[in-house]
Amino acid sequence: MAANIKIEDLRRVIIEDARKIEKKYREAVKQAAREEVGAIYNSAITNIMLRLQSGNHPHANELLQSMYIKPLDTSGYRWEIGNTFQWAAALEYGTKPHSIDAAPGEFLVFEVPIIYDPRRRTYARVGYNGGFVVYAKHVDHPGAKPYLFLAHAFLDNKNTFEKKLDKYIKEISL
Repeated sequence: MAANIKIEDLRRVIIEDARKIEKKYREAVKQAAREEVGAIYNSAITNIMLRLQSGNHPHANELLQSMYIKPLDTSGYRWEIGNTFQWAAALEYGTKPHSIDAAPGEFLVFEVPIIYDPRRRTYARVGYNGGFVVYAKHVDHPGAKPYLFLAHAFLDNKNTFEKKLDKYIKEISL
């Protein structure tokens, strides 16, 4: 006796199976993305600590405290890792040499290491970090080197997403 299978029934079964597989695959991608974005975030924090805090950078703690991680939508595929600190982009990418002028009626105030130079006549007092506190109307900033703490975090973790995705796909295949 031959089995009487309609093509429409076979098509329906195949589509249902494909949807189940797709749903499991999407969950595997979400799980791998969640784990990987957490690893990238932790790597960025580590980079800030190693590159900035170890060198006693004056903005290291502010940069650490303003790091954030958040999903961009409810799908779980898109995440944002960033920093709300006002000079985060300058620290990440560096700056070219530039001029800084004080606002009218104001002074730029910053601390420099104590260097004896009799040619300079600047009103200064000893600051909290042992340097001179300088008051100026104009400064020619020499620029800053890029720290690339977030870029290096992505590069450090670029190969692990595929490994995690493979792991979760194997788990759903069993």
